[in-house]
Amino acid sequence: MPERVSRPVSEEAETAAAPAPARDPWCPPAHLTVSPLMHQLARTFWAFKQVFASAMGISVAELGILALLDERDGLTQQELTTTLRVDPSMITRTVKEMERAHGWITRARDPHDNRLMRVYLTDTGRQRAASLPEHARGLEDRLTRVLSDDERAELWRMLRAIEFAVRDDQGFPPAD
Repeated sequence: MPERVSRPVSEEAETAAAPAPARDPWCPPAHLTVSPLMHQLARTFWAFKQVFASAMGISVAELGILALLDERDGLTQQELTTTLRVDPSMITRTVKEMERAHGWITRARDPHDNRLMRVYLTDTGRQRAASLPEHARGLEDRLTRVLSDDERAELWRMLRAIEFAVRDDQGFPPAD
């Protein structure tokens, strides 16, 4: 076996072997794109939303349906599916649960098209839905507590711009 020869280390090699200085986590490297961060944020927000809904004693699907019907009562199950972008079977199961177990909604045939079943909030459902905005504000305050009012406003503007761009690109209807 040949004998190893120790060679002097050049200054450049020492510099290259030195650990890189710590990077500011709030200032991303120029080569990074926004997409991975948005993907991670979406996943983190989804998990946070599940914990939030659970603390309210409801599922994320129930949360979405209550909030949507509070804005636009009398939607069809297909409209709920399309707007919430979830599997139709999930909407069917959740609507049945909300009607039978909780009494939050009722279903009725559309007076103009007997093929359609419309979903309406009951008085109990309206009361439950009325508590959502306060809880949502609390969630938003927790998520954005590290931002100033100006930064929150700028974040809202930027997220809205991205939402419109994605909807336009994918042919989704404009957001309300």
